[in-house]
Amino acid sequence: MAASLELRELENLALQEELLKAMKLEVQEEKKLVMARLIQTNKMTSLGLLLSSMAHEINNPNASIRFSGYMIGKVWSDAVPLLDRVREEEGDFYLGGVPFEKARHAMTDNAGKIVENSERIARVVQGLRDYGVGGDAHLHQKLELNAAVSAALSVLACQIKKDVQLKTSLGTGIPVIPGSQSQIEQVLINLILNAMQALDDGEGEVHLTTRHDADNGEVVVEVSDNGVGIKPETMERLFEPFYSTKLDRGGSGLGLYISQYIVVEHGGRLQLTSAPGKGTMARVVLPTAHAASVRGMVSAQDGQHAADALHQVG
Repeated sequence: MAASLELRELENLALQEELLKAMKLEVQEEKKLVMARLIQTNKMTSLGLLLSSMAHEINNPNASIRFSGYMIGKVWSDAVPLLDRVREEEGDFYLGGVPFEKARHAMTDNAGKIVENSERIARVVQGLRDYGVGGDAHLHQKLELNAAVSAALSVLACQIKKDVQLKTSLGTGIPVIPGSQSQIEQVLINLILNAMQALDDGEGEVHLTTRHDADNGEVVVEVSDNGVGIKPETMERLFEPFYSTKLDRGGSGLGLYISQYIVVEHGGRLQLTSAPGKGTMARVVLPTAHAASVRGMVSAQDGQHAADALHQVG
């Protein structure tokens, strides 16, 4: 009996030690989770401050740029008739090293582009502000997917290198959907830039396709490349704020994070699939107007059902 009691005591001590170890391990794991949440909260606070600072710092010089572009265009439009008269009387001449006729159109186009792109910057900054404070203003706008793709390519025209083969296949019959044209353009700019930067030695192919998935009530745009691909351990962190594999090349670690936020705010999803050495595909899926309204009705019904259930329990 004494031996049995001693053995029982030893077993109890062993169980207590195992319990203490388990409790310590659980506390450590909980501590890790809390620290991870604190780090994430700190990142988001920093992101909010960054966006606020960016909006202020960008808006002031951007307003000056827009006004300068407007004034250049106005002055040039007044000067053109005088210069036309000079050419008629004196013959052709050069401005900035190019013939007047060519400079005439180039100046008009470039002055317009200064104003146009300045307004684009203002819309992007406003989008960042909306991101910081929330809001559903985009739901009252109209989005043409193919037009968004064309606008994104127009912005990136000067950054597309000759060794990059850019191929587009834009679907027909794609319906206009609720959404912010400028915000989705910004998403596409980020995805196209990522695709071009993923090409090995800057050479390769980037494909853009759009289509209407009528069966699921969605419109889809895909950006794919045959670049170096993404490692699995990197893929897991791509949507984290401030995480980037290109920090040494000017990356901020915010492009994909904000892009995902914009797509989700539109009721859609941003998906990435990749294989190291074979390339990457980014897919943006957005609901059509009918699908978005149906989902809203379902969400409202689910909320009402939950409220009714709580009322019955009460």
